[in-house]
Amino acid sequence: MNYKEKLKDQWWVDRSKEIKKRDHHTCQRCGTQTHLLNVHHKYYMPNTDPWDYPDEALITWCRKCHKEQTIYDILSELNSLFIERMLVYKTNINYKDVTTKSLQLKYNQLSNDIAKLREKLRKIEK
Repeated sequence: MNYKEKLKDQWWVDRSKEIKKRDHHTCQRCGTQTHLLNVHHKYYMPNTDPWDYPDEALITWCRKCHKEQTIYDILSELNSLFIERMLVYKTNINYKDVTTKSLQLKYNQLSNDIAKLREKLRKIEK
C-alpha cells in the first residue's frame, strides 16, 4: 500500500479524527473552524505508517494552510537541492582533472530529484 492509499485506510481516518477532536476542529495555524480540515505530519519517520506517529507529531490545519505549508516545504527542499547541485557542479569545474563518475551521478540524481519536486509542486498549485 502506498502512502496515498494509507491516508484512505480506516486506521488513518480514525487517527485523524482523534487529532481533529484534540484540536477542537480548529486550524492550529490560522484559527479557522471549517469542515475542510487536514491533519499535518510535522515530520516524517522512515518506515512508519501515518497513523503510528505520536500525538505531538500531528496537528490540525485547514486545507489552505496545509497547502501553503506543503508548497513552502517543497520550495525549501528545491532550494536545498539547487544549492547542493551547484556545489557538485562547482566541484566538477574546479577539479576538471579529478572529475569522477560519482560526481556526475550525484549531479544527475539531484537534477532528477529537482524535476520530481517541480512536478509535485505543479500538481499542488492546480
